[in-house]
Order: sequence, then C-alpha cells, then structure tokens
Amino acid sequence: GIEDSVTFRGHVEDVDAVLASAAALLAPGSQEGFGLAVVEAMAAGVPVVAHKGGAHSETVGRDDLLYRDLPDAADKLRDLANDEQRRTDTALWLRDRQQSLFTIEQQCAATVELYQRLLSRS
Repeated sequence: GIEDSVTFRGHVEDVDAVLASAAALLAPGSQEGFGLAVVEAMAAGVPVVAHKGGAHSETVGRDDLLYRDLPDAADKLRDLANDEQRRTDTALWLRDRQQSLFTIEQQCAATVELYQRLLSRS
C-alpha cells in the first residue's frame, strides 16, 4: 500500500510549511475551474501532476504533467520520484510559470481589463 509514503492532510492552516516538505502535488480534480492548490504548489517550487480535466491544462501548461487516468498519474509521479534533475527542472519551470502568469497583480490587471472591455460595449 501507499499509506507509508502518502499523507492525506485534509484542511491545513499552514500551507507554506506543508508545501516546503512536499516532494510533489497530485491534483486529482477533473473539473476544477481554477486550482488554487496547484498554483500555490507552483509558487513554492513543488512539482505538480494534475488531472487533464478542468483548468489544469491551462494552469500547469505541460502535457507531460497532466494525466488521464490513475495508472498514468502513477507513471508520472514515479518518473518525477526517480529523476531528481527532472523534479528540480519541473519545479523551477512551474515556479517561473506561476510568477509570470498567476500573480495577484497579473490576475487583478486581467480582471480590470475584462471589466473595461465589458463596460466599453455598453
């Protein structure tokens, strides 16, 4: 079993501390609109393997980190676990992606731009 290797945390108050000790994040939500946990992991430099459904493909941005079914997820996690350089490179790439696309400032600017476009149509 996996019980000696995986921790199911439930609700967590100190997300930064948990992410600092994480080797990877598995995001199983197949219909998630915006995966805050995924973006938080990316910001913390934690490799992410996410379900191909929902907004994960836009957030994660790489097919090699997206899975369709559980055997595929296991393969992707195993690949990261067995290759330290790949894990490091993936973590850095995801952190750079988060910092360029998913900062609070970027999200606020995009929201303002959307409202301005909508208001200009009225």
